[in-house]
Amino acid sequence: MNQSQRASTCVSSSLGRHPFHDAVADTAATPITAEYTGILAAADIFTHDNAWTLLESLRIDTGILGPFGNHP
Repeated sequence: MNQSQRASTCVSSSLGRHPFHDAVADTAATPITAEYTGILAAADIFTHDNAWTLLESLRIDTGILGPFGNHP
């Protein structure tokens, strides 16, 4: 799935995603998508977004908030 196809399938794609985070999510989602497309319904649509959300959750939970992150 290329960038324009993914952008048309997910609502949050225009909310300021960083290209590095998209690349990491692509790396994580590619083998899952290849294995489960045709077996698991909508695996090709939601796997990238789920991988990106997991990456964001891990980044926030570990405190890697970027240059403007506030540490409580």
